[in-house]
Amino acid sequence: MIISVKILLIALTALLIGVPYFIKPKEDTEDKQIRNHKQRKLFTNKETTYAAIKELDFDYHMGKLSEQDYKELRAKYEKKAIGILKELEAI
Repeated sequence: MIISVKILLIALTALLIGVPYFIKPKEDTEDKQIRNHKQRKLFTNKETTYAAIKELDFDYHMGKLSEQDYKELRAKYEKKAIGILKELEAI
C-alpha cells in the first residue's frame, strides 16, 4: 500500500513538472494575426523584389540598360532583398 502511494506521488509530481513542457502557451489572437499579415506582406515583397531582379538581368542582357544603370539598380534591389530576408528571419 505504501509503495502504491509513493508511486502515485512520484507520478503526480512528474506530471505537474512535465505538463508545462508539453502545453503550448496560448498566443494572443490579435498578435498572431498581425504577425501573419506582416509575414505574408514580406513574402509578397520578397517575390516582387526577386522578379524585379530577374527582369533587370533580362533587360541588361537584351541591351536595354547601360552597365552603370544595371549595377546601381541591381545593388538597390539586392539591398532591399537582404532587408526583407532579415525581417523574415526575425519573425
